[in-house]
Amino acid sequence: MAASDKVWVVLTIYAADGENGLHPHPNEDHTFVVRQGEAKFYGPNHEIRTIGKNEGAVRFIGSKRRATNTGDGAYRGCCVRRGRPSRPINPDGSEMRVDSVENKPVELIISDRWFR
Repeated sequence: MAASDKVWVVLTIYAADGENGLHPHPNEDHTFVVRQGEAKFYGPNHEIRTIGKNEGAVRFIGSKRRATNTGDGAYRGCCVRRGRPSRPINPDGSEMRVDSVENKPVELIISDRWFR
């Protein structure tokens, strides 16, 4: 992750069939760029946008969204965030934890191939 006091970049990876729940970030704009695979982004009014390699999507402060990996393999992307860092929140206003059911976590597998 690269960061400054106003903008930071996060690399994202979703396993096949990976997704997260509908949520906003109350203090951040997000710009997503797909580097590998395909992702489907859902908005709060059931709008859907599928983006592939070298395509992107923008979500402004407070807009609700969720994302699903719709490609055959892993989705790898880059998310440029602007604003004050904030955790995602559930539609009811409570914090959405990374390990919550709403965020649809999968078991983390650490490979000795990459971490020594």
